[in-house]
Amino acid sequence: MHPLPVPVANGSLDPLWNICNIHATDRPLLVAWIIDALRPDTPFPGLELIGEQGSGKSTAAESLRRLIDPNGCNLRGAPKTSEDIFVCAAHNHLVAYENLSHLSGPMQDVLSVLSTGGGFAKRKLYSDFDESVISVQRPWMVNGINGLVTAHDLLDRMLCIEFPVIKSRTASADLWANFERDLPTILGGLFDLASAALASLPAIELKAAERPRMVEYCTLGMAITQITHQNHRHFLDLFKRNRRESIFRTIDSSPVCMTIIDALKHRQEINEPVQEILSILEQYRPARCDSWPRSAKALGNSLRRSAPALRQFGIVCESLGKNSGVVRWSIRRS
Repeated sequence: MHPLPVPVANGSLDPLWNICNIHATDRPLLVAWIIDALRPDTPFPGLELIGEQGSGKSTAAESLRRLIDPNGCNLRGAPKTSEDIFVCAAHNHLVAYENLSHLSGPMQDVLSVLSTGGGFAKRKLYSDFDESVISVQRPWMVNGINGLVTAHDLLDRMLCIEFPVIKSRTASADLWANFERDLPTILGGLFDLASAALASLPAIELKAAERPRMVEYCTLGMAITQITHQNHRHFLDLFKRNRRESIFRTIDSSPVCMTIIDALKHRQEINEPVQEILSILEQYRPARCDSWPRSAKALGNSLRRSAPALRQFGIVCESLGKNSGVVRWSIRRS
């Protein structure tokens, strides 16, 4: 761990945007993520930073780590196993990986656990009966050129920020010298805003039907935008748009989801046993698709995973239960 400088009273977040190359419309989402990462008692949304090479992703990630949890090694390379993520989380408040090209399914599952809390246990030594347990709940951050998160369950626990191309570059030494100079001012502005937002948080109300998975993050963001003299609904709209764009990216990479969308262009509703739905969807499946489900059970699992994402696009996909040993599903536009 490294020390933080003493914050300056009446500081400002403006200097942060000199090193974080993100669109102004995404800044409220990022500020809320930073402040939420400072709280000890709520679920933590993850942060995915994507953009072409040279767009400043790693520089921004490094600066965010220095604001929240400065360390001798702020950004780590790709973890080799799921266990590596738990070990990193046990020794760091913020788990941060850079320049990733892929996140395996098990690793995405671990990141989901980090956001909402969970543990990992294994035998200490092969020859004994002692158990080593790691129980953690941590904010996390990853960056890469391509979108890394594809699991719909993890999408509910994160936000994605895409970096634009840098049009005017500054020498790295000057950039970091300016950041270190401005860090006390940035921290002062951040802590002032956090304090005011937490004080007004009890007055923020969100209807039950509008509450997302990470409702604690969303209400905090609404309190922050209210403090900064914007309509608190503005943050909710930004968050919904961000989540919708992330979901669309994963739907676009899911052959089952794309096939369902295509099938409903020709049919009003599909209400059949899973095996028959598989036969119907075969008519619309993409050519040369290696990840297509090979059985009714596999299709049912895929429908169950895809249902929350499809719901965002006005498609209701729900199981009608088992009748006479046959599971039926209903797929229709809402």
